[in-house]
Amino acid sequence: MIISRLLPVLIALLIGACASQPENDYQSIETSQVEQDNPRAMYERTAELFARPENLGLEFYSPTYYSSATRALKDAERSLNNPRDKQPSVAQATIAARKLLEKAQFTRAAVERNLKDFVKHRNLLVELEASKWQPEDWKDLQKEMKELVLLIEDDRIKKALKLEPSVRKSMYELEINTLLVSSLNQARKTLDRAEKAEAENYSPYYFNQAQALIADTEIYIRGNYRDRRGIAYRAQKADTEALHAYKTALDSKRLVEFDESDTEDYFIALKQKLFALSNEITETPIIPATIDELIELLVSNAKLAASQVPEQETDFNIDDTQSDDDESIEVLEVLDSLYLDDSPGDTPWSESSIDDDEAQNSFDDYSSEGSVEQAFDEVEFVE
Repeated sequence: MIISRLLPVLIALLIGACASQPENDYQSIETSQVEQDNPRAMYERTAELFARPENLGLEFYSPTYYSSATRALKDAERSLNNPRDKQPSVAQATIAARKLLEKAQFTRAAVERNLKDFVKHRNLLVELEASKWQPEDWKDLQKEMKELVLLIEDDRIKKALKLEPSVRKSMYELEINTLLVSSLNQARKTLDRAEKAEAENYSPYYFNQAQALIADTEIYIRGNYRDRRGIAYRAQKADTEALHAYKTALDSKRLVEFDESDTEDYFIALKQKLFALSNEITETPIIPATIDELIELLVSNAKLAASQVPEQETDFNIDDTQSDDDESIEVLEVLDSLYLDDSPGDTPWSESSIDDDEAQNSFDDYSSEGSVEQAFDEVEFVE
């Protein structure tokens, strides 16, 4: 009975002991006289190690060893600034920090070797700024990732590999949820502006189109979350439609609020602008016309002006090369021999044959489904 009562307490103590950071053992570290005589230089060299590129990010790859290393460096700094504090000595603390840093580097290599895809996925989430767009989910995932890395740190490789799929599932969920927020953030902001401008009433077509495009993009993200270009294309299209709704709502609302005099002034000013624009293309007399008629006139004048632009002469004029000197005559003879060749396609001025395959432009097909290889397709996501 006594053992059964004490068992929960013992388990709690064991768990607490495992969770707490182990204290650094400085007493077992032996230092030379040279190291003891140059404490500041030794501290500064050790501190510089933490800023080297190969040691950046070790708090993720080896949280226990890296945390102990930083604590040892702080102990060295405290001993350096307080000479009366002899435990530990600067030399002992800096040597401990270096050794712990080496162990952290070793753990990092083990993580990258055994959990290669996991590391790539984690870096991808960092690039997507998952911590910014989904802060709570990112915190929860960090706990799962730390648990996985600690298994590697404890040299429990098999258990880490067994746990990895579960962590990766959470990572895929966070990736999709991040894209749902970040990719459509601008489109949703623009739609909010349109909603405040009462676009639902004054520009219902564009407003409904924008809503539909946002919903379609969400569906596309869930099924094609690795097609970043396709997602960006659809998100931009939704934002453009929302902006149409906003601008059209402003115009429509303004016209509805006009009285008769305001309406007349508005259209007189609009016609004057259209006539001025048309005059920039070709001289246009001010004639009685509706807005639609003026727009048609403007388009017609633009087409007429474009058709009257002279084409650049690109034909080769052989007469330009003629000269009385012997050198020019020799050049002409060479050109004549080339021109009379049986292979006209080889002449400098003949029409070259262009291969259709070479002339074909390559475009990305944003609407292609399943074009990007994806994993964990059976993952169920909770909205």
